[in-house]
Amino acid sequence: MSDNYELAVIGAGTMAEAIVRGAFDTGYLCSESVVACDLNPERRDLFETEFGVATTDDLQVCAPCPYILLATKPFNVDEVLAAVAPGVHEGVTVISVCAGITTKQISDALGGKARVVRAMPNTPTRVGAGATAIAPGPNCQDENLEWARRLFAASGLSVVMPEEKIDSVTGLSGSGPAYVFYFIEAMIEAGIAEGIDADTSRDLVLQTFEGAVKLVRETGIAPAELRRRVTTPNGVTQRGIETFQSYKFRESVHTAIHNAVLRSKELGEK
Repeated sequence: MSDNYELAVIGAGTMAEAIVRGAFDTGYLCSESVVACDLNPERRDLFETEFGVATTDDLQVCAPCPYILLATKPFNVDEVLAAVAPGVHEGVTVISVCAGITTKQISDALGGKARVVRAMPNTPTRVGAGATAIAPGPNCQDENLEWARRLFAASGLSVVMPEEKIDSVTGLSGSGPAYVFYFIEAMIEAGIAEGIDADTSRDLVLQTFEGAVKLVRETGIAPAELRRRVTTPNGVTQRGIETFQSYKFRESVHTAIHNAVLRSKELGEK
């Protein structure tokens, strides 16, 4: 097994798979530069067959790599870091996607030797449409942060912000796809209730979401203005909007995101 890997992936789960896929699809990394470590032989087999990367169940193989993507389950982080700590040298950059784990926790566990970056991607990363916030931690240099930013940019949007904002990102874009899925689910059900067959209702709703996002993105017009333009006074759309307002739709969205942010902070304190 080569000693010249650029990136070691610890925890070859679905999020790590999505990140690696984006990096390979865009040419940011090549298979020869990556090693994936996971105790599950099925995940190792997937990385070998899907990406052609070397795999291992030995964490010591990962420790010397210049970059380590820490994608294990949060409850396994302490055990994993304790295992790799002896082999980690000054200048290694650890990029963590473990929810609730701070850069200080990682740095302390590695004896202050590593440069640490914390990231919060979301599930659309798996289709190249992710939204990821990254935050520099202890010892992180500009070039390390930029390397991490470009890694996630290969799978969508990647923005840099202070670590104290990561919990807010977790409640907004981290959990956000689930909110959108929930709304899509409700609209499809509503279409069916109004007599539209299930497949057609699904197609219409999905295209409506895709089209609305594309309209906002490509025109640069504020969503509130686009909504105003399509809402004829005393018309069909106004009746629907008024119904949302009567159920305090906007307030419920704000409260849901706020409560998700609070929960993210709670998990980080454990």
